[in-house]
Amino acid sequence: MDEARAREVLDGAGLPAGEAELLALGENAVFATGDLVVKVGRDAELLGRAERELALAAWLAEAGVPAVRAAEEEPRLVAGHPVTLWHRLPAAVR
Repeated sequence: MDEARAREVLDGAGLPAGEAELLALGENAVFATGDLVVKVGRDAELLGRAERELALAAWLAEAGVPAVRAAEEEPRLVAGHPVTLWHRLPAAVR
């Protein structure tokens, strides 16, 4: 998957693809948009992994562990790509 395809998936998910900042491109395309970070998986085979990541995030939240929180409880499957939304952390102060 390339950046252009990942942006098409963002658009299909109803997210502002044109305004999104690409943070990483590998097994997932990772974008920052507003107060969210969006992960777009390369293909539908990664849906199970996305579900496990969200389940782990929920467990960590319930346990009070300081970790990034999911913005939605379930992954979206958009045009054959799993999409997960996460709350964006503030920029680090150095």
